Amino acid sequence: IFKVGDLVRRISDDEYSITNTEMTLGKVNEIILSFQTQQFKILIEIIKHSNKKNIGKVFLVNPRFFKLVKSEQNV
Repeated sequence: IFKVGDLVRRISDDEYSITNTEMTLGKVNEIILSFQTQQFKILIEIIKHSNKKNIGKVFLVNPRFFKLVKSEQNV
């Protein structure tokens, strides 16, 4: 599981249209446990994206579609 402050990127273009592989860097701002599904979600802020209009936007996403780029300890 990710930690707040981790830098992440997408594994593939499945599931999400903005936080897809065009988002080359995102930052984990919060980790949330869904009471409905009992699964963790991550709130990510887009840091780098091919569409500059998306930079700074925040999305709640399933962490299984993302991989770690840099741990918050090394940021």
